[in-house]
Amino acid sequence: MLDSELHTAYIGFGGNVGDVVSNIATARRALDELFRVNVLKHSSLYVSKPHGDVEQDDYINAVSAYHTSLSPSQLLKEMIVIENRLGRVREVRWGPRTIDIDLLLHGEQIVDTDILTLPHPLIYEREFVLYPLNEISPSLFIPEQGMLPVLMEFCPPNDLYMLERSAVAEA
Repeated sequence: MLDSELHTAYIGFGGNVGDVVSNIATARRALDELFRVNVLKHSSLYVSKPHGDVEQDDYINAVSAYHTSLSPSQLLKEMIVIENRLGRVREVRWGPRTIDIDLLLHGEQIVDTDILTLPHPLIYEREFVLYPLNEISPSLFIPEQGMLPVLMEFCPPNDLYMLERSAVAEA
């Protein structure tokens, strides 16, 4: 369902299998090519340690901001199509993957369904989300979680580091 109002959606990207840099670039382009979805900013690429108990390689992560009039559920459906096209297989929770695309925020909407929770419930504890978000939107308020700079004070970067500075800071 389309909505006539534009919202700023923040989307996280990550992966640790195959050519992740290419997969993130392809996913970002695919989102921007969707009807009623237009890129605003891309963060740089960051390398992070995996979360969870599964032994695996480090991840490459990024965040992008888009203007969209798609509803959160429609945007999520499109993101899943892109993940599938890029070979995403859901075998193990927090396990290795070619690409992971997460809808982090959709305007200030609060959603809690079986398939989607907005804002993403783990933003506040994920350095691989907070630091790229800070790069593209340093004064961001995250509903039900707080101001981004305050959240970052309680989430150290751990071993997170910038892999590649964004060539497209603003589209």
